[in-house]
Amino acid sequence: AGRTSKSYGGQGKATWWLSLFGFSSANPPEAILQPRIAPGDCWAFQGSRGHVVIRLPEQIWPTAFTIWHISEAVSPSGEVSSAPKEFAVS
Repeated sequence: AGRTSKSYGGQGKATWWLSLFGFSSANPPEAILQPRIAPGDCWAFQGSRGHVVIRLPEQIWPTAFTIWHISEAVSPSGEVSSAPKEFAVS
């Protein structure tokens, strides 16, 4: 896949809860590169499968990747069903 998935505009209970606390679900894909882990700091994409393309100015050899997601304890809606379940790097 050569293109980044479209961002999710947001509707429903989870978006409503986030808006009560001043959070937006309309973050750009670049949000995934920020070391924040609070409700609403994510990049939500449309659909159940998504991808993102990250282009760097020069070649690197990464040694690790980390994916973070909020826990149910801090989720405004009390659930985390949208958390990533699988990921691949290519």
